[in-house]
Formats: sequence, structure tokens, C-alpha cells
Amino acid sequence: MRLWSKTVQLLSALFICAFFSLTSFGQFNPGRTYFNKNNEDCDSINAVGYREIVYSFEGPKTIQTVQSYRMNGTLASESIHDQSLFPYKYSVRKIYDTLERLKETQNVYLDNLEGPFEKFYPNGALKANGSYHLNNYDDTLLGYYPNGTVKRVDVFCNGKLIEGKCFGTDGKDTTHFPFFQQASFPGGMKEFNHYLMSNMKYPQVALENNIQGSCYLKFLVHPDGSISSVTIVRGVPGCPECDKEALRLIKEMPNWVLAIDDEQFATASSYYQLSINFRLE
Repeated sequence: MRLWSKTVQLLSALFICAFFSLTSFGQFNPGRTYFNKNNEDCDSINAVGYREIVYSFEGPKTIQTVQSYRMNGTLASESIHDQSLFPYKYSVRKIYDTLERLKETQNVYLDNLEGPFEKFYPNGALKANGSYHLNNYDDTLLGYYPNGTVKRVDVFCNGKLIEGKCFGTDGKDTTHFPFFQQASFPGGMKEFNHYLMSNMKYPQVALENNIQGSCYLKFLVHPDGSISSVTIVRGVPGCPECDKEALRLIKEMPNWVLAIDDEQFATASSYYQLSINFRLE
């Protein structure tokens, strides 16, 4: 009986040691999940990629890394989140090209791009650095040629260009051109408003109860201009039917004009926000 008791104690001690070894300095991978074009979970047959979540343990600190892969196995992005900062929902995202070369590092807060970023050329040289605020460029953005000389100095405020200068490889002023041209509704906002006027079906319950308001939506624009992942950021108070109609209008929009970067290349998928106003004449 005494021998059995000592055996149990020894096994318990080994288990505790193994547990603390794992949680102090180790990793844990709970498995793989697949996602479709809309970034929704799906089976492997309909997937465009898959995710793996790795938990790393460093003493009392837990680091969560969400790695997204293309179906050919190449790393597309990874989001690194220190869970000691969980109340702030803050993470660092790294984006890679098809050859797994680092393209950009971003800071993310509450699912929005927020804070400093860096973009890189395929050879690893710094292409640009600056800051985001609520997914828009903000403050001073610096762009560089591959040899490190300054290519541009742009000043933004909440995504709007306030002042911009571009320079040639010799350092002299040259004609300014956009660092980034956002994706847009075909024909611009004038055509977007015409689309809303022609297609909106004002909910009957809103008409009967004289309900007005604005619905704010967030959606993903892909490199081919298609729309997905439409969600409501803030709906019309007291009118879920208005929110439903706003969702329909966004989901049925025609493909957008592609976003391009300063080298005239189509950019990766990006989130945008719009508001749809319900107004009674």
C-alpha cells in the first residue's frame, strides 16, 4: 500500500512538472479551421485558406498567434496577440506575399487598423511607414525608393490628404501622385447615391411609424472588386427592418473599382465603411 501511494505521488509530481513546463515555456496548437472568401468558417472543399491558432506560454504571459494560410500552404498573414492586453483587444498583424515575404506590419485595435505601420518591398527594404486611424491613413506618411531615399511625404487627417510632395530618385520635387487610391463605387459617390435612390425599398414599418436614421456598415472589398463580409457597425435605432434593407443594398452593389497602390498594383482585400440614410421627405 505504501508503494502504491508513493507511485501515485511520483506520477502526480511528474504531471505537475510537465504542466508547468508546458505553460511556462511551450506551445499549444488546438487545430486547423478552414475559411471561405467571406472569411467565414467552412469545410475544406469550399475553402480559400485555413487558420491555425498557436498559444505560446512564457511564464505568466500567454501569446496567441493566429496564422492564416493559402490552400497551397503558404503563409498569408499572422496576428500576434498578447493576452495580458486582452481587455484592449490589441494585436500586431503581419501580411505576407505569395512567396511568404513580409509586405506589411500593422497594429489592430477592436478589428480596426490603428497606430503605426510599415510596408516593405519584396527585397525587404522599407517602402513606407506612417500611422492608421480607424482604417485610414493619418498624420505623416513617408515613402521610400528601394535604395532608401525619400520618395514622398504625405500628410493625412482621417484618411484625407492635406498636403503631399513627391521626389525623384535625385531628391528633386516631382509631380505628386497618390500613395494609395481607395477602391470606390463605379462612378463615385454620385453614382452610389443614385444607386441607393433607385434601389432602396423603404420599410413599411418605418413609413408607418415615421422612423428615420442612418445605418453604418462595414464590408470587405476584394482585389477583384467584389463585396463580402458585410456587417452592421451601428443600426437605425428601433428599426431592424431598416438595417436589413441596408444590408441588402450593400450586398447587391455592383463590383467596386479596384484599389491601387503607388506602383499601380491592385492591393489586397480591404475593409470600408459606409452609411445608408433613411429619410422621409
